[in-house]
Amino acid sequence: MNYGFQRKPAYAMPVAARESEIGGLSWSTRRTLKDAIRLTGGRSGLYKIYQNRRLTYIGEAANLGKRLGQHRLCIRRFRAPGPVSVKYAYFGGTQTARRAVEKDLRAYYRNRGGFDITNIREF
Repeated sequence: MNYGFQRKPAYAMPVAARESEIGGLSWSTRRTLKDAIRLTGGRSGLYKIYQNRRLTYIGEAANLGKRLGQHRLCIRRFRAPGPVSVKYAYFGGTQTARRAVEKDLRAYYRNRGGFDITNIREF
């Protein structure tokens, strides 16, 4: 799959050797939603939300700070149990390219862990 990089990705989907090979992303350390919102600002990219250290959601956004803020409001409203954390990776590509990488990430986790990240609210 071509994400608009200067070089082709060094992996063959649907099974990648390492998650970082998918889209060439460099993921942040795990952070609270509050910190991630503050640090990401208006940059575009992909993100993963964890509840009780379990991956529950993978998404993409043109404005990570704004989108993570929406998740924070939802989590508060539904009183999600357990600690909620997030990892994010900046990605300057188009929305179509971000969605393609998001789809590949879901396939990676499905093939690696035997479960599918459906992006349906699990809280």
